[in-house]
Order: sequence, then structure tokens, then C-alpha cells
Amino acid sequence: MEEIYYDNATVDERRTEDVPRIVDIIIESEHNVQPNQSFSPEQVEELYQQFVTRFRIEEEEQRKHHQIILPEAIQTDLKETPKSEMQSNIKRYIRDLPNYGGGDWTINKAINKEFT
Repeated sequence: MEEIYYDNATVDERRTEDVPRIVDIIIESEHNVQPNQSFSPEQVEELYQQFVTRFRIEEEEQRKHHQIILPEAIQTDLKETPKSEMQSNIKRYIRDLPNYGGGDWTINKAINKEFT
């Protein structure tokens, strides 16, 4: 049976070793940069894209380590229950939850008219 993960994370096929580390690029460029040298917009964009790629890959790897496999009964319910029925069940569940806020149970309070 196919395992379903709670966060439905997609796994990127690329490895982090394939993407140059932005820190390495910055350190290397700091040693080779003249005091008044600046990066061109294309270089800045390239560095940014490498940073984004690296960040996403690392984020995916962290998610892989924190995934929880759902119990088989839940997986079966998710696969077999029609979407409309699942939505109505969730709405009913939310509606039936007790309201809790600020540390106190929130119950509509009525003032006894005899005391006013």
C-alpha cells in the first residue's frame, strides 16, 4: 500500500551537493573582490537563484526527516471517502468543537433577570 504523509511534501530529485553553496560563493568572491567592485544585476540574480534552490532543497530534506506515516485506517478513509462527504465531515467536526480561548471555556453567559 502506498504511504501517505501528513504534509504531502514533494521530493526534489536533486541533491544538495549538486548545488553550489551560496556561502562558498560569497566567501570566495569576498577574497577576490576589489574594494569598489560591485556585482552586476545578472550576478545578483544568479546568486539569488542559487540561494533559493539550495534553500528549497534543504527544506525538503528537513521535511523528509520529520514526516509521520498516517495509520492505515486513516489512509483508507482518505482514499475511499468522497471529497464532498469529507468536507461536510470536517465542517461538522469543526462546528462541534468546544470554543476555548484565553484559558477559559467560552460559554455564552446569560444574566439572570431577577438580579437586575
